[in-house]
Formats: sequence, C-alpha cells, structure tokens
Amino acid sequence: MHKHIYFFDNSFFIGGFGGKMRSEFLKKVVGFGVALSLVLLIFSVLVSASEVKLSTGASNESKVFVGDSIFFGDIALKIRKAEVIPVDHLVFVIRNQWNDEEIAHVYFSLMGDEIPGSDPTGVFTVDNVTNTSDLPYQNGYGYGYGYGYGYGSIDLTLVYNITYTTQMPGKFYAKLFVQSEEHTYTSGKSKQFIVQPTPITIWIEINPAVWPNCITPQDHGIFFVVTICGNESFNVRSVDPKTIRLCVDDGTKRVKPLCWRYICNSDGYEDLMLMFIHPQVVRVFKLFKNPEQRYEFTIIGYTFDSSPLVGHGFVEVQMGSKYKK
Repeated sequence: MHKHIYFFDNSFFIGGFGGKMRSEFLKKVVGFGVALSLVLLIFSVLVSASEVKLSTGASNESKVFVGDSIFFGDIALKIRKAEVIPVDHLVFVIRNQWNDEEIAHVYFSLMGDEIPGSDPTGVFTVDNVTNTSDLPYQNGYGYGYGYGYGYGSIDLTLVYNITYTTQMPGKFYAKLFVQSEEHTYTSGKSKQFIVQPTPITIWIEINPAVWPNCITPQDHGIFFVVTICGNESFNVRSVDPKTIRLCVDDGTKRVKPLCWRYICNSDGYEDLMLMFIHPQVVRVFKLFKNPEQRYEFTIIGYTFDSSPLVGHGFVEVQMGSKYKK
C-alpha cells in the first residue's frame, strides 16, 4: 500500500484523511488546554480577591486649604473567616485625581505602627482602633493572620483612623494596599477631596462712611457697602469681583454684590468698593432676629488667577422700634 502525502492550504498531512483527523484533534486539545488555563487564572484571581475586603473609610472634609488636615475614619482590612493571610504591611496612598501620580504614602504594620518608608515623613498619623493584642494567627496547613477554614465563625476585621496633612493644591483621592507574601490587595478609590491654595488675607472696611460699623435693618433702599482696601503688597485690580461673596458664620448663606467700582483712597492706593443690596443682606442673614448683636462678616472670593481671598470685619446690628420685640 502506498502512503499518500496531501497538500492543502500550505500544509500537509500524511496517510490520507486519518492524518487530517489527527491534526484536527491535536488542535482541539491545544485549544482546550489554553481555555482551561485561562479559566484557572481567572478563578485564582477571583479567589485571592475574595480573601480580603478593603475600605478607605470616609473623609471628614471634601474641600480644605493647603496645610489643613483631612481625617479618614474607619479604614478597614477584613480577612474572611475561612482564610489566613500572611500580612507583611499596609500602605495608605494619596494620589492625584487627574493623572494618578502618587503624592504621599504611609507604611504601617497590622498593629497600626508606622514603619520606615513613608514619604514624606510627618504628614500622616495612624491610629489603630482595633484591639490587636491577641490576633488569631495560624501556622498549620496555612499560616498567617485569620481563623482559617473550619475554625472561624466571624471575619477578622481591623480598623484604623488616618489623618493626612495636605501639602499642595489639587484634586486627590486615597487608596489602601495590603502587602502579603503572595499578593498585593488593593482597595477602591476614596471619594475625591479638593485642596485649595492658602487664601490671601485682605483688609476690608464695612460701611466705611459709618462709625462704629453698624447696620440698621429698616434702612431699606440703601446699599450695604464693603470696601476691599489696596496697599503696597496687594493690588485690588487682581480681584475678580464676580467671585466675591459676603457671608457670616459657616458661610453656607452668601450674598453677591449688585455692582462695584474702583476708588482712589487718601493713602494713594486704589480700593474696590462693593455694593450689596441692603434688604437682601438683612433677609438672608436674618439680622432682625438678634437686636444689638455684633456679627463677624466675611468676604470671600478669588483673584483672576484663581487664588482664594478672605477678609473679616465686625458689624453691630442697630434695631429700629418696628423690629424690637
């Protein structure tokens, strides 16, 4: 019997159709092996991801100034009840929201003690909330922290509080990493927080034509005037008047000026005079409810290059007879 060699699509097989069937069988075996490998890889990733659960907690502020501190509470590492994890250390990282560049990080142990490697130093404070004096540790079939399969009825949860002192303006988020001998576990992103440049303190005069500074609620139809004063180190022309707001207390209630103009003061420097609608100031801040009270008014806003501004002044409320209780 002759053995035939067949050529087909730039390939050949020997021995007729039997050789072709063997070739197709080998292809199927190889394909099955690749698919099985992918399934096992995905399964191993899912299993390792389910071993622990991480949380960056909640920050107490969403917007602060450079140099202010942000408190992250209830940062948590949860090891599932059936698992043991050989945890080496934890890392809390601050990253830039726009490009994910790392701005700062702190290394700390499972017990909450800061360890060498933090950068920059002195900007983080780590507090361990959990009692870690008697953590379960296994050294049998598996070794590490946790209860292990068949021994634990609850998950092992460790909680930390971290305070971060901000360093630069921008938009940022935090992440938590847990480094074990085999895996690096990663949390999701925290809520974004905004760090603003340190505000420029400005000098203001409230109702500069009146002394002492006061406001009378019944004087409807009169402007409530606030002047931003210029000097040798501050040019009022750098102020963006459209961003200026007048506020009291926590700043949740604000009034914007109706109009403004530049005036030259006797000291030779230019001032920015802001005119607010008098009845609106009285109504928004409810000045008629507290006769003879002294209020601290605050002017906030921005320069044209987005630098924040803040200035403070005190005003006494003088009540007319129709407002007195």
